[in-house]
Amino acid sequence: MFHKFRNSCRNCGAIIRTSNGGITAVSNVTTTQSPSFELLPNFPNPFKPVTTIGFKVAHEGFVRLKIFDLLGKEIETLVNGIKSPGTYEINWDGSSYAGVYF
Repeated sequence: MFHKFRNSCRNCGAIIRTSNGGITAVSNVTTTQSPSFELLPNFPNPFKPVTTIGFKVAHEGFVRLKIFDLLGKEIETLVNGIKSPGTYEINWDGSSYAGVYF
């Protein structure tokens, strides 16, 4: 019987061991595929009351970009539709809200 070693490095591959504790294999997992979506840092950060949020889309597809508060409550939806490949910027005015947002 094989078990994954619980303390293995998530980005370093998987360490497999037998039920008697002997290591049987080590494999590296690499990827060259670019992400289909990339969220860029907002600026300015911190902001009062407006910030610009950038994102990149590698392939045409549906994009939904939402703002959440510290408790995970959805505050606002900024993007909700099909986007072509490219880089986009959205301005968000947080003057109606107080707190920390994601």
